[in-house]
Amino acid sequence: MRHEGDMDLATITAQNTRALLCLRSPNIDFMAAIRDYPYRGFIEAQITGCQPFVMFSNYDDIVAQHYLFRGPDSFESFSLKLWSHLSRMSKVVFDVGAFSGVFALAATHSNPEVKVVAFEPSLNTFVRLVTNVLANGMGGRIGTVKAALGERDGQLTLKHPAGIHCLGSEETLVDGRHESVWFQEEVRVMAGDQLSAHYATNSRDFVIEVDPGAVDLIKIDVEGFELSVLRGMTALLDRRKPTLLVECLSLGQFDEVFAFLQPKGYFFRFIDDAGSAAHQDRDRFAQHPRNVLFMSSDELLEGVVMIAR
Repeated sequence: MRHEGDMDLATITAQNTRALLCLRSPNIDFMAAIRDYPYRGFIEAQITGCQPFVMFSNYDDIVAQHYLFRGPDSFESFSLKLWSHLSRMSKVVFDVGAFSGVFALAATHSNPEVKVVAFEPSLNTFVRLVTNVLANGMGGRIGTVKAALGERDGQLTLKHPAGIHCLGSEETLVDGRHESVWFQEEVRVMAGDQLSAHYATNSRDFVIEVDPGAVDLIKIDVEGFELSVLRGMTALLDRRKPTLLVECLSLGQFDEVFAFLQPKGYFFRFIDDAGSAAHQDRDRFAQHPRNVLFMSSDELLEGVVMIAR
């Protein structure tokens, strides 16, 4: 006997059909669309500057759902346009806090030669990351590492503020960031400056053949733990000066990050995804803080921004 809420293939197929027929629009009521049009399956992500790729959603990945309901270039649009351009200039990329893999996949679909190491400590999310990597045939070019990056090697507690039946994008290693958590898990932490030594000891940890010490481009999105990640790769930053795309969710956090990076010769631009622009206006950034691009040449930084526009 079937009960209300039971799922079978016919029900899922009918729901998916309704969702696929829903009119995509950048102005859609996003949360209402998610509620009214449940979808379980692969979604095509289209980003300017790279080839399309697919992401799996079990009615649970808000990144993939952006592309389903809002269409191309709907998730962190200018950040990903910049990222695609920078990936074409790179040979080795780190995606730190990879979530379900949109930045890692955008890099490999922008540059057929680039290698990506994607770090994701959450077990639930790591499994989805691997699913998306394999679904796109990128198992030989994206190395998936179930670990966080931090100041030193060891273990830390990852706090999950959302339920176990979803991919939460706000898991954090920072104590006290959330008033309550659903569950916690102990996760491996690796210092960026130790990655080459780890690779020499056990290259299979990294899945693919790659030189971690030759990184050109790094994205860091780790819910308040960004400065710890940077501190753990101090020597690498001094030696390689990789381009950095760092999430800063407040002006205060940006000030801490820039105070660390400025003595190393880094310049910055705040990224305005809604306005498809990059700027240096602190007040404007404070209203909608998100991603900040750091490079060791101000002229090159401005040139990259102009090309991405």
